[in-house]
Amino acid sequence: AVKDADGVILWSWHIWCTDVPVDQTYVNSIGTFTVQDRNLGATRADRGVDDEWKNAQGVSYQWGRKDPFIFDNNGTGRPVGSSRNSKMTIEEAILDPTCFGAPGDSWVINEGDASLWSPRQKTIYDPCPIGYRVAQKEIWQDFSKTRMDASNVEDFNVSGTHNHGWDFYYDGVNTTYVPASDLITPYYGYDHRDQVGDLWSSEARGNDRAYRFNYEYYSDNSGRLQLWYAETNSYGLSLRCMKDEDVSVALVLNEGIDNITASTVSLYGYAYVSGKKSISRRGFVYGLGEDLTVDNSTVVESGNGSGHFSADLSGLNSMTKYYMKAFAVVGDETVYSDVKSFTT
Repeated sequence: AVKDADGVILWSWHIWCTDVPVDQTYVNSIGTFTVQDRNLGATRADRGVDDEWKNAQGVSYQWGRKDPFIFDNNGTGRPVGSSRNSKMTIEEAILDPTCFGAPGDSWVINEGDASLWSPRQKTIYDPCPIGYRVAQKEIWQDFSKTRMDASNVEDFNVSGTHNHGWDFYYDGVNTTYVPASDLITPYYGYDHRDQVGDLWSSEARGNDRAYRFNYEYYSDNSGRLQLWYAETNSYGLSLRCMKDEDVSVALVLNEGIDNITASTVSLYGYAYVSGKKSISRRGFVYGLGEDLTVDNSTVVESGNGSGHFSADLSGLNSMTKYYMKAFAVVGDETVYSDVKSFTT
């Protein structure tokens, strides 16, 4: 740490001593991302033998903080440092980097600051090495075979069985080891776990939560996987780093069809973009064939930006099968959802 003449900490760094992490190219249904092969602070990328898997856990962070919490090695299982029964300002977190801020859903007093970490660019509080930043939540999209939260182990996109973690496919062929990881919470302290794993993302949700990836494995070979769960930012969780480059990814979902009559129907969609680009147009395309684009189909627009949207169609022919897609225009690219059909 750098201190002033009175010994007050002005800034601090965490020195990560490990083999050079290998860049893995994640290719999923949303985009392509370059991600390091291990958790931040980990000294290995695989599970090894016996208890070596613990060296793949890395260190824990409260969301948005630049300094980690490290568990000791003397058998007590307590995180090194101190804790307090009140929230902290960002300045206090810099002055006392190993103090765990608690209680409540947020560790930071000025909860409205959701830009301590960012999915759009590296911030000064981002703990990843130079050239990397905390991973965006979209990198885990295909860790589930259904690309949605899973309540069955059969839907985990993994190779092999659970062994202090899972080997998730990140490009359809190769796997990355995501170990079970330690947890620190303001509610019940610290927890050493060998069947549950978490990874923070760089994206906040609201004033006191942030998205994280989570899996749980149970002794009866059942489990749960959550791709984008909004966790309280006061938790201490592991994370991974992705290359700091302009990765703008867009997701468009066809969320449903409802209120079908002889001549009308209601359509529902969802569009999301991360990175530096934005959604300038969004809506639906529909017609009598499945090959639908904004150039060859009827277009109904429904606003712009990320979020849920809908449209009510009228004047349709009765007893007719129609096909539809949701779409969003991101920069100079038009992104489509899957195709669905309905019959009036």
